[in-house]
Amino acid sequence: MPKSVNQTSLKDISQQIPIFTLSEVLGIPEEDRHKLATWMEFLELAQYFAAEKYKTGSGQIRRNGS
Repeated sequence: MPKSVNQTSLKDISQQIPIFTLSEVLGIPEEDRHKLATWMEFLELAQYFAAEKYKTGSGQIRRNGS
């Protein structure tokens, strides 16, 4: 069930503004904007997984194929 205007939080609105702007600039159709939002959430989470992998020593930075 969609949220009513009263149930929409400031966080929800503030997250939508950059996505709306980026979608407009890129020409993404309105019906596909939720895909961009989901993709951006995954990208945001990916940085934490990469940082955790590095902290635990399970990830190493390799240079020049070594």
